[in-house]
Amino acid sequence: MSIVETSQWTEWHLTPAGWVRGSSVTEFGRQSRSVPGDRVKTCVLQMSSAQDEPAVRLHDKVTFDPHRARELEDQFGPCPREL
Repeated sequence: MSIVETSQWTEWHLTPAGWVRGSSVTEFGRQSRSVPGDRVKTCVLQMSSAQDEPAVRLHDKVTFDPHRARELEDQFGPCPREL
């Protein structure tokens, strides 16, 4: 029996207006979106599973301005946990 592995992910961009959904790959397909020009941080929410071991991981992909990112996370909260 082989192990079936899937990977779904969504990029989230932190901007002065809040969190903005970016490109994603889900069970429904791939959706490409432009990166906001005013982003200060990008994180990736990834869900992968090896049949019996689903896992959700959050990765900080890019932080352009760590001080500003902390300020905006205080205002808008941490990276969303939804694909």
